[in-house]
Amino acid sequence: MIKLTRVINIQTPIKKYANSRKTAFLITDSFNQIYHCYSNKGIIFGDLSDEVNIFGIKKGNYRIKIKYLENLNKEVTYDLQTKFKDILFYLSIVLFIAVIALFISFVGSSGYYYYYYSPLTTSLIPYLIIGGIILIVAQVKPKNERKYLRELIMMNRKIDLDGRLLIEEKSSIAKKSVPQARFCTECGQEVDSKLKYCTLCGNRL
Repeated sequence: MIKLTRVINIQTPIKKYANSRKTAFLITDSFNQIYHCYSNKGIIFGDLSDEVNIFGIKKGNYRIKIKYLENLNKEVTYDLQTKFKDILFYLSIVLFIAVIALFISFVGSSGYYYYYYSPLTTSLIPYLIIGGIILIVAQVKPKNERKYLRELIMMNRKIDLDGRLLIEEKSSIAKKSVPQARFCTECGQEVDSKLKYCTLCGNRL
């Protein structure tokens, strides 16, 4: 079983910018561990203190390469995932199978054909096979990480891919705890929300 310990998801405010262009920033997790978040796209992800929901890959101990980010204050998403590496993985499998088929066709060919192409078969083909195996094996773990990352994003994202919030903002939740003012429909007097009658004119609320 492959351990995907490099995949990480943190929701926290932007603490500090890590460069002058404001394209990289620092955050802290629930254990007050500081992480340096960045991407290769040169994007400004938000202002200081903006709440961000980050999905990425840990590079080293305390660096996070951002793959998907949600700015909950600005209601904006940044999807930085790429499908090219997955295409490269499947292409390497196809090329590996093609090399094996080519090797078999050389070995099973006529004596005349084999006579002229045997040096190529004995010297080049084995190296191509070994290279194909190395290429596939080297991409198995990153491919699994990308798959797990996509699943993690779908389960834990706060905003959909069109930028719409999937949950209520913290500010709106806080407003619900504050009693809303009520006014009498007859005289306009402000009354307590728990009262059934207006204290000024006696109108039933």
